[in-house]
Parts: sequence; structure tokens; C-alpha cells
Amino acid sequence: MLIKQLIALISAVAVMLLGCGQYEISDDAENNSAIIHADSMIADVPHGNNESVYCGYEHLNYTEQEIYNELLEMIQQKKPEFLITDKNTDMIVKAYNTVVDDHPEFFWLNGSYSYQTTTYPDKTETVIKPAEQFNADIIGQMESELQGEVSRIVSTAQKETNDIDKALYVHDYLVDTIEYDNDTYREISSGTGSGMIYVSSTAYGGIISRKAVCSGYSAAFQLIMQRLGIPCGRASGSKAGGGNHEWNYILLDGDFYYIDVTWDDPQMVDSESDNLDNKSYDFFCVTTNELEKTHVIDENNFVPLCTATKYNYYVYNNLYFDTYDFIDVSGVIVSNQNAVINLKFSDENETNKAVHDLIEKKKIFNLVSKTKVKYSIGNSKTTLKMYLE
Repeated sequence: MLIKQLIALISAVAVMLLGCGQYEISDDAENNSAIIHADSMIADVPHGNNESVYCGYEHLNYTEQEIYNELLEMIQQKKPEFLITDKNTDMIVKAYNTVVDDHPEFFWLNGSYSYQTTTYPDKTETVIKPAEQFNADIIGQMESELQGEVSRIVSTAQKETNDIDKALYVHDYLVDTIEYDNDTYREISSGTGSGMIYVSSTAYGGIISRKAVCSGYSAAFQLIMQRLGIPCGRASGSKAGGGNHEWNYILLDGDFYYIDVTWDDPQMVDSESDNLDNKSYDFFCVTTNELEKTHVIDENNFVPLCTATKYNYYVYNNLYFDTYDFIDVSGVIVSNQNAVINLKFSDENETNKAVHDLIEKKKIFNLVSKTKVKYSIGNSKTTLKMYLE
């Protein structure tokens, strides 16, 4: 007896956007297809405690979490494709995207994939098939390398006494060790090789190859934070002037903060300070309001509203001033006779006042024994970095 089968075919292609993207699903009525742009679909993350380091999973509903866990088990088993039975296709896609976004250790999934849903009289099957760009042996070797190096970094970071200092250590470590991969950025920007996995856009690239674009920085930071037990996710969007970008958010003492390790790397700072090799902290634990002065958060990218300032680098280290006052800042400068002095003000006008008074009027030399000073102003126009020689 012939059994009539109804087969519905839905395909998807994940397209990498400038190494830093977002998932955006759009229906096409003509060919019944869905186009998915990768690679960060993070659900709205509520404030809470540090119970789970996987921010996306916490937002999924019960059924989606079941699918997430099924997919996670199959991925860990290195299966070439993932079969889910009798579940809604949209939920499956959402769960898969969330697994990939929550788990930067699965670097081999950071590229294109397809999925097919087939409906039979008694069941529905959906198969997700990632593009094969690494064979199993290579994945195993690379995974082992990554796990070993992450363990080494985590072991050192755990010597810090609290989570904020652990996060700062990892931030500084990545800034000091990663070289920004301009070649890969240009290739991705040109649109060639769309859907490919670029090692520089993965945690492996940032931690092992030590060469990365923004998504590699953010994946590396996320992975190490998770291994330290600190909830951390990735946010996607663009630079204020255009161009896709990716950065992180972390949960510290019940509050979320944004961190952009890429933009704190001095290789990425566009200033007239002779490209002095000193890391920045302009984007270490900042609020949504401050981030949006230079970043555009993708409207389809659900991320937490960050309002806390307690662990902002400048606030935490008593380097922040609402208004510029020579007496107030002189106390900080005199007590901090380092080669680099960082200050932050409430707005660009106050920063300009500091530059005029300390640099142009040369009052800085009343406070330090050095005979030469160079300076740079951060992207937000609210931070002043002085290099003493």
C-alpha cells in the first residue's frame, strides 16, 4: 500500500557579515525559504544571579531548552548533522542559533548551515546540517589545543580575588596577546567567501592563533569568562559610522555591563598619539547609554539593558569626575606616578577643559617629575590618557 507523504522543504543559509553579525530571519513567499544572517541571536537576558553562565539558554522556554539540550549532546558527539523529531521548526532554529551563540568552544559551527523539515503522516523530522569545513580529526586536535590554553589562562585568572579583577585580567590578556586581523576583515567586508568559517572570527583564532577580528575577540572573552563561572554573552550590531561589529556583556554581582575588548586594543584606536602601545579601558564595563554613543545595537539582537556603573573601570578605580577641577584631578595624578595616567569625565566639554588646563597650560608638570607628555582622547570623547616621558 502506498503511503502518501507530505514533504515540506525549508532551507537556510547562514551568511557571515563582516565577521560580526546577527541572526535575522525573513520569509520569502515565492520559494518558501528563510535566509538567516549569522552569527549572534541572543535572547533578552533578565537581571539575576550568576546561576548559569549561558545567557541565551536562560531565556528559552521549556520546549526550546529541551531542543537546545538535544542539539548540545549531538554537537558534543561531533555528529555531522542533527536530527530533531516532532518539534516546531522555528523553535529548532532558535535553539540551534542559541547553542552556537552560547558556546564559543564550538568554533567549527561558526559558519553556514542548512536545515530541512520533512513531514510524514506520523511524525515530523528536522535535520540541521552545518557546512563541513573541518574534518573530525582536525576538530579534535584544535579543540584539545583550545581547551588546554583556556585552562591555563583560567588558572592564572583565578588567582584574582573577585570577578571584576578576573574579568580585567582576561581583558588585558587578550588585548596584549591578540593581533587584529586586518586581512580577514577586508576579505569578509568584500563579501568574498560568504558563509565560510574564518578562524579569526572564532575563539580559537583569538586564543590559539592570537589573530582575530571583533567576533574572535568577543568569542575568546566569552569562553574564558564562562570557564571562570561568570555569565557572559555576545552582542552584535555596528559601529556608529557603519560596519558590522560584535562585543560582549557580562553579569557581575547581579548587574550587566558591556565590554568591547576589540576597541580597547590600542591597534584599533584611531588617535594621534603615535600609536603608543597602551591598552584602553574606554569600553570596560560600560552602560547601554554610554555604549550607544559609538555603537549601534542591532534591533533584532535582544541584549540586557546595562545601567550599573559600579564596575566601570574608571569609577571602580576612582578615575572618574563629573566635572573637571584641577585640585580634584591633581590628587589622583600625584598619587599615581605611572607612565600612563587615565582620567574620565562626564562629557566631551569637561574632557576639553582638562586638556586645556593640564596640557595646553602645562599644569601637568606641576604635578609630575617628567619633562614630556603625550595624550590621546578616547572614542567616546570622555576619556583622557596621558603618556609621561
